[in-house]
Amino acid sequence: MEGTNLPADVGNLKPTPTETELENRFVRLFGETRGRVFVSWSSTNIDRTVTLYRACKNADPRRILVPDLFCMMVLLRLQKYASIPNPEWKGGLMRAVVTKRMTYLVKRLGEPELVGTLKELNAAMGASRLAETPEKWVIMARSSLVDDFTQKGVVPNEKDVWVWSQWKGYLEQESSQKMKDFFAPCRMEYIHSSGHASPDLLQRFSQAMRPKIMLPIHSETWGEHQKFFPQLKQVINGQWINI
Repeated sequence: MEGTNLPADVGNLKPTPTETELENRFVRLFGETRGRVFVSWSSTNIDRTVTLYRACKNADPRRILVPDLFCMMVLLRLQKYASIPNPEWKGGLMRAVVTKRMTYLVKRLGEPELVGTLKELNAAMGASRLAETPEKWVIMARSSLVDDFTQKGVVPNEKDVWVWSQWKGYLEQESSQKMKDFFAPCRMEYIHSSGHASPDLLQRFSQAMRPKIMLPIHSETWGEHQKFFPQLKQVINGQWINI
């Protein structure tokens, strides 16, 4: 069992809001923001993409979700497996921003016709459109888009908001400095929930499974939580155990 969200201080549990709670926060933010809302989230975090789409749909006024081409490619590849946002849905609440770097990337990944397909669906747009009617857009933000946005006049200002919707630790890495400099003029918000299970859920799962032995990974604080996991057996790297 992994324990990423187990805190060293048992009495200081890390909050793990649900996607519905995040959606409500996004809805409020979209409604109160006069400019664009830039959101940094992972293209493979499908739950977060769904949350953002639903928030755009439920905001007053509604907004349009603008992922990049890679994110849109992921959604189109997965749409046959689940009911997730895709550009064919009615309402036109999702359009991909077409940039040079991402166009090259999706071609290299085996999707040379993606841009053409999105244009036929009226679900592709140039970055320059994002400089117009700023109150309409919720825009995916990542460092690989910064240069294209700048060239097309999509420069954040005090009316815009930048939302970080990933693990905070990434912001401390040197690779994030370009993003922080780009979004310096606008307000920043943190709206995220870990994809790792909460301490309460880990306990409930352990009780339901009733293991004879439970081997912990991904945490250095398992010792503090031993009483909640009586079958816990901590081992060190290289140590053999018999099952």
